[in-house]
Amino acid sequence: MKGLSDLRRELDSIDGEIAALLGRRMKIVDSIADFKAKSGTAVADPAREAEIIARVEALAGEGCAREARALFSAIFELSRARQKGRIGAKA
Repeated sequence: MKGLSDLRRELDSIDGEIAALLGRRMKIVDSIADFKAKSGTAVADPAREAEIIARVEALAGEGCAREARALFSAIFELSRARQKGRIGAKA
């Protein structure tokens, strides 16, 4: 059985990966905001968000579907806010 310190080191490593992936995702969000600003496309896309939620819930499995939904709902909220901020800054 792993000790608490070992388990926390594993979490620290995973947290680093999540942070790096979030950074990559937000760079793409910036590009999407630029595209939407030029094309006049709405920031929010509820159908796309629902599609992604369904996919990540399935990938996470029954044991973590609720947590996957909560995590991605938060990510979408942050992404929309970032896009709105970026588009507003260019206006």
